[in-house]
Amino acid sequence: MKPKSIFMGLILTFAMNGVCNANGTESPLIGPYVGQETPGLIPQFFAPRGHSTEYRDASGFFSPDMTEFYFTRRNAKDKKWSLNVFRLQDGQWHESVVGPRVGRPIFSPDGKTMHLGKHYMERTENGWSEIKELGPMFSDFRIMRLVSSSNGTYYFDEASESGPMRFSRLVHGKHETPKALAIDLGKWNAHPYIAP
Repeated sequence: MKPKSIFMGLILTFAMNGVCNANGTESPLIGPYVGQETPGLIPQFFAPRGHSTEYRDASGFFSPDMTEFYFTRRNAKDKKWSLNVFRLQDGQWHESVVGPRVGRPIFSPDGKTMHLGKHYMERTENGWSEIKELGPMFSDFRIMRLVSSSNGTYYFDEASESGPMRFSRLVHGKHETPKALAIDLGKWNAHPYIAP
């Protein structure tokens, strides 16, 4: 199995906190998985900076080239959410805040688009574009997680117990009206993941 495939099977609910060395400074995070051990076949807790009660970190996702790790963070004090990232630069991972959380981050297969529920950002030379909306045909859905295939088809869930998984194909440069998948997946359908 490829490392990316194995890693996606890990539990990605994690918490972070500063891990200090003997000098009282944060130890550098190095290695391909934000300073974590290379994953195996057994799911493990993913916590690049250890456990924390100050933050609730979730919705972690690597960029396709494995040089960025995005996640959402909720501050326990002010209850505000943000979108954060660890970027691999010069062999070390560096953490920064991208902005307020809008949705749960998931990349398009080419890494040029970050889907955030019914919103998205496009990669630019200087980082990311402003947050954009998918369009009016998606505005009535409470999308938690949206993924795209390499041919541009969207698959997404709805933030309700009875909402079906839906898809929208890209035809002649435009997305079709979303349709429910003709598959009975039970009552709670959430967080789709597809092969590109």
